[in-house]
Amino acid sequence: MNMNFNRFRVQVYIETAVGCSNLDNWHSYRPKLESYQVSHSDEDYIKDQLLKDGEDLYYKGIASLSEGIASVAMGRHSWSVVKFYYSVFYFLRSSLAAKGFALIKNQSQYLWEIRAGETPLKRSNSRYRNDHVGVINIFDDLVGENDLLSTNTIEGKPVYVWLMELRHQIHYRQRDFLEPGFIDEYQNAKVSIERSLYSKLLDRYYDDDTPIFCFDADHACIAAPLKRAMLTKGDLIRNGISCFSPEKMSSAKKLLETCISSDCRVFELFEPCC
Repeated sequence: MNMNFNRFRVQVYIETAVGCSNLDNWHSYRPKLESYQVSHSDEDYIKDQLLKDGEDLYYKGIASLSEGIASVAMGRHSWSVVKFYYSVFYFLRSSLAAKGFALIKNQSQYLWEIRAGETPLKRSNSRYRNDHVGVINIFDDLVGENDLLSTNTIEGKPVYVWLMELRHQIHYRQRDFLEPGFIDEYQNAKVSIERSLYSKLLDRYYDDDTPIFCFDADHACIAAPLKRAMLTKGDLIRNGISCFSPEKMSSAKKLLETCISSDCRVFELFEPCC
C-alpha cells in the first residue's frame, strides 16, 4: 500500500536537482548528491524552503510537547516520556533549519549548510549512527555550549542524551509501562497535579532563565523540553519566521486547554510572532 505524505522540501529539492525521479534509485545518486553545490542564484530559495521545513518541525515539536504535558496531567506518565523526548528531537531539527542547516537522507545522513558553494557532507561514523543520536551530535557540533541546555549536565550526561536514554528505558528496556504507578522523575509533577498547581509548576519551568530545573533530574523531563521549545521559537523568529500557522497552533493548543489554566505561560509558545 502506498501512503501519500508531504516530504521535507529541501530533501525533495536536492533529489530533483540531481535528477532523481524514482526514489527506488535514490541510493545510486550519492556521488551526485555529494558533489552538488548551493548556487548563488538558488541560495535564497533553498533557505526559504528550509525555514518552512523548520516551521513544520516546530509544529511537530509543539504537538508532541502538548501531548506530553496533557499525558502527565492524565496520569499516563510512561508514554509522556517518549512524547517529551520526541518534542526535543523535532525542536533540535527545527533549530538547525533556522540556522541554515539541512539534514538530507540517502542511506547515510548528510549535513548541508545552505550557503553558496557548500556541498552535502556525509555523517556516517558512530556519533551519527542513527537519526536520533545523529541530530543530537550534529547540534552539539554546530552549536555546542552556545546552546543554553548544553552548559550543564544531568547526572553527568548531556541533557539531550539523558532525555534520549530515559525514552529508551521506557520504550525499549522496561518489560511494561508503570501505570498506575509513575516514574520518579514525575514526583514533583504528580504532587502539583494533586494540589491543582500543575499550571504554576509549568510557569516556574517557563520562567526559569538560569536554568536550574533543566539540569535537575526531578524536573528536567518536562522543564528541558519546555525550555528547548522556547529556544527554538527564538531561533525561528531571528531567522525569518514571523508567523506560525494559526490552524495548526490552534489544534495543538486545544489539547492543553483541557489540563492547564488559560493564563499559563506555556500558551505563549503558540502565539504568532508577528
